[in-house]
Amino acid sequence: MTKLIICNVPHPVAMQKAFSLAQLKKSWYVFFFQIPGLAEKLLGRHHAQPIADMFQNTCVDKSMFPQEVVEVYRQNAAQPGALTAMVNYYRALLRFRAKPKKGEKSPIISTPTLMIWGEDDVALTKETTYGTENYVDDFRIRYLPRISHWVQQEAPQVTNEMIKSFLQDQPVPYAQWQMNLVASLLSASDNHTSDEPAIDEPAID
Repeated sequence: MTKLIICNVPHPVAMQKAFSLAQLKKSWYVFFFQIPGLAEKLLGRHHAQPIADMFQNTCVDKSMFPQEVVEVYRQNAAQPGALTAMVNYYRALLRFRAKPKKGEKSPIISTPTLMIWGEDDVALTKETTYGTENYVDDFRIRYLPRISHWVQQEAPQVTNEMIKSFLQDQPVPYAQWQMNLVASLLSASDNHTSDEPAIDEPAID
């Protein structure tokens, strides 16, 4: 492996050190998934419709998850055994977590690494990324404001440009937000602006 790209998955040690009450509240589903069979029963209702709902309820820009897109996830989750395979990842996090020996330090990752992080992640706090550079020799992180956990789907152009730059050994651009007024949000009958908020759009800096 010559390079590593991570999207909204924290380093386990950095996450452990940053674990807080706020993160505990966000991680409730991991504990829920530990109950055998219950997660599969609830998530599998109506042919796995809760899976489709989950994507639309946890994203910021719902237009990036239209019905035809979430339908693909729902159909795959509805396959026999699929839900168990999905939640088993979270079950293993607690049941088979590697416990370092006393005094043993976490190994340092030598592979050049890019972490892309959507700041409006409903499952993970931004703080879980802090200190990651202590465990990776060649590390860079780019935050995406007002983007959810699903950075590839919700901000594909920005995410792909960062990935492309990293793979081509170019400086990885940062993401920033620019505020734009949309004509439909302005009142045509008077001179004052609407109470509706301006629309923010992502941009590469």
